[in-house]
Amino acid sequence: MRGWSTEWMRAAGSADPERDVRYLANQVEALTLHQLAYPDPDFDPGPSLAALVAALVRRG
Repeated sequence: MRGWSTEWMRAAGSADPERDVRYLANQVEALTLHQLAYPDPDFDPGPSLAALVAALVRRG
């Protein structure tokens, strides 16, 4: 999973995809745990994850 995600981050333009995929994986885990603890039927992780990836790529 990490290798696959690293390639996605590289394709998105990350200057350090190995580092950035760790941040992304931590965010996915946090969103998953939060949704399990506080279920929201309207939950959509897309905007949050897109913003994180955009910030990581811009940061370089």
